[in-house]
Amino acid sequence: MRNGDRFISSFFSFEKIHKQRIEHSKSGLYLSGSFFWAKDMILIDNCNRSSIKKVIEELIDEGNFINAFRRIGNFHSNNIDHD
Repeated sequence: MRNGDRFISSFFSFEKIHKQRIEHSKSGLYLSGSFFWAKDMILIDNCNRSSIKKVIEELIDEGNFINAFRRIGNFHSNNIDHD
């Protein structure tokens, strides 16, 4: 952000989640693929720079950026928040 705040989120494609479910159904992880979770997760059609940028811009425009991302610190102060 322009004020130096840093935020984090994880982007996953729908296809990647589908592949993970198949792998987990075989391995037994996540109750054999019956669920999946990731902290600060955003699902997207394509995980490429252009698509991610569009999603971030949309989240900012609609006022949901702060709900989809977690603040982790400030660039100017070099302070990083830890959970």
